[in-house]
Amino acid sequence: MSDETTEILRLHAEKTEQGDRPARESIDALRADGAFALRTPRAYGGAWAGTEAIALRLSELGRACPSSAWLAGTCVTSKNLTTRCLPDEALRACFADPDALFCGSGVPRAHGERTADGVRIDGRWSYVSGCEDATWAGLGLMMDGRFSYAVVPTADLVVERTWHMAGMRGTGSHTLVASGVVVPDAHVRAAEPFGGRDLLLYGTTVLAPVVGATWGRST
Repeated sequence: MSDETTEILRLHAEKTEQGDRPARESIDALRADGAFALRTPRAYGGAWAGTEAIALRLSELGRACPSSAWLAGTCVTSKNLTTRCLPDEALRACFADPDALFCGSGVPRAHGERTADGVRIDGRWSYVSGCEDATWAGLGLMMDGRFSYAVVPTADLVVERTWHMAGMRGTGSHTLVASGVVVPDAHVRAAEPFGGRDLLLYGTTVLAPVVGATWGRST
């Protein structure tokens, strides 16, 4: 991570806070610096960094702008889940741009129904960080009586701006709504409860930006 990236985040932290979403300058800097590719598989041009490296990266970003670091962390989680859950056919489409921002929610507040054209999804998910700027959303839903995981283009979803939390407003953790959205069968798979071998990683993506924010305020 370059000093230039952290400086850009720092300079635009207030704009991020006031806009209820990350500043465009911050998004562009994170993308150019590879922060959104930390869990893109190497086969698709990403870094697939280890948990320790991700923790250090997110904490440094958090010193400059906690909200921007939080988005990079949720991107790590969403890309990791996508890689674990979906087949190669879907991964090729989702990771065509290795630096794309992913957002997501594992809460199954939606229903999936198989159709002749794919899977029709209806539902809504609250607190989806970065949903206004992400290309893809990894979302929990129920289908065929089982918890499942789907990856949906955010362009096909509606954003309801419901997030106004002081201090972390810039995460843009608004509500995503799906109304009859159809995705290919390969983009939806039954999934086991999240965690297991990746539990430490997921905890790191939450804690590291907050730790970084603490360092930033104390220096």
